[in-house]
Amino acid sequence: MAQSGLDLFADKLDNFKDVRDILKHLKANHIKLEREASANTSGSASIVFFDPNGNTILIDKHL
Repeated sequence: MAQSGLDLFADKLDNFKDVRDILKHLKANHIKLEREASANTSGSASIVFFDPNGNTILIDKHL
């Protein structure tokens, strides 16, 4: 079954980046992560980090 992403209104997206691809990009750019998805899994996962102003950023993937 093909996966799809969701936008901020929960409408389906056919083209999206998996949270693990974003995780690799953040780590390659030395972004400190508070919580990270396992790179060796699939399915639901999330990443948490802080922006320079201290705001919490959550990137979440659900099935």
